Amino acid sequence: MPFLGVPLPEFNGPQNCIELGSPISYVEKYLPDLHFEEAALYTNMYAFSTKGKEFRATANEIKVFYGAQALMGIIKYPRFFMYWQRGIALDLISSAITRDRFLAIRTHLHFVDVNNRLPNNKSKFWKVQPLIEFVRNACRNIPRSIGLYSIDEQMVPFTGRCPHRQFVKNKPRPAGLKNFVITTTTGMVLDFELYQGIETPFEDRSLGLGPAVILHLSKTIPKESVLFFDRYFTTVPLMNRLNEIGIYATGTIMQNRLKKCSFFE
Repeated sequence: MPFLGVPLPEFNGPQNCIELGSPISYVEKYLPDLHFEEAALYTNMYAFSTKGKEFRATANEIKVFYGAQALMGIIKYPRFFMYWQRGIALDLISSAITRDRFLAIRTHLHFVDVNNRLPNNKSKFWKVQPLIEFVRNACRNIPRSIGLYSIDEQMVPFTGRCPHRQFVKNKPRPAGLKNFVITTTTGMVLDFELYQGIETPFEDRSLGLGPAVILHLSKTIPKESVLFFDRYFTTVPLMNRLNEIGIYATGTIMQNRLKKCSFFE
């Protein structure tokens, strides 16, 4: 069925679905054993540099720590220590890791050698960049086909101390890290880019920030696909650029971005 004279690609049913399998197999698609091994290595290095003695964290301990953190986000107790308190302890956590060991890992957890930052690494998130890359590479490895895609911003909820934290009013969780995401029609994330101001690695900013996001995240989808986005990103020059590279798009647009465009004869 054509849309404004442009034939849309055929779309029949779910797009780019993957077999989830067991919960652990799903996690392993995004966080392989190598990530936990590197996390244990750099955690031990940091602990030794600050305490002057061996910490001896293992890759399996880091996995247990992640699992405990995930459970705490699902089953919420009023106070942190209650997960280990006699009589009300959450056995899945208390039997897997002691409170003191959990706190020690949380204090020393690192993903890079903080004493040896690479000169060419300009990312503001360089201390967690390996973790970001493992997840992003897994997203980018999901097969793509001609179809319908969406690009939008999302907030990663975070209320702790971070100089890159944003506040976007009217969002369900307004405080956190701003993340630009491209997804399939089923919500499967194919790529993302955390916003870090001028340091965000957008290759082409000639059309402005919003269009830069679209051009950056749409690089890996096939030509003749259709993109949907909102007024934050939409400009007439962006629509022309997407048409030139063979990607169809539709989006809402603000009136002040329609200079010299008239919809009346």
